[in-house]
Amino acid sequence: MKLVKKNERILREILYRVYELGENFATQAEIAESCAVSLDLVNQVVTRLGEFGGVRILTKGVYIVNPKKILLYWATRRNLRKDIVYSTRCHESPQKVESRLSADFIFTCYSGYRLKFGSSPPYDEVYAYGKPEAARALFPESAGKRPNLFIIREDEHLRKRSRNGIVTLAQMYVDLWQLGTPAADEILAAVEKKLDAAQIGAFLESLGEG
Repeated sequence: MKLVKKNERILREILYRVYELGENFATQAEIAESCAVSLDLVNQVVTRLGEFGGVRILTKGVYIVNPKKILLYWATRRNLRKDIVYSTRCHESPQKVESRLSADFIFTCYSGYRLKFGSSPPYDEVYAYGKPEAARALFPESAGKRPNLFIIREDEHLRKRSRNGIVTLAQMYVDLWQLGTPAADEILAAVEKKLDAAQIGAFLESLGEG
């Protein structure tokens, strides 16, 4: 796996701990084990995060100081288009496409938001992580037509940290950030609010106060 993708695993893991678990501290060894990467690579990444105040490196581990900085750092480094492994044009509604994909795919962007929160602004594109051959079997190629179904290369860490066929909130944020459309920006703003609420809620739950 390319170094960039391994780096993204580490960023995903750190933000998963903050926004989903309410944890602001982890050891480098814990992160390396969770991401199936080397301890040396984790140290390289957290050193970079420490340079701009995202984390504070302590003797026993890493204290996550500013997860929003880490989130934006990831969003600007992410290259979603490069990770698209299959795209095609579907003539069914996005909701119908999602229902046909749901067994083997993990949804992000517009679909991920709607499936996680029950509603969303109107959209006409579906983004999901999964295997291109499985998507091609359901939705054949349509040469020359503007695609509206995009399958993104997955990795085992993404699948491990996703829940109910939906990516983590942090993953959803960085994927939406990469799209750069008005529709994506509208949902992006909503996800940012959800992230703020999730950080507070997960922290209180970790204290037994949720």
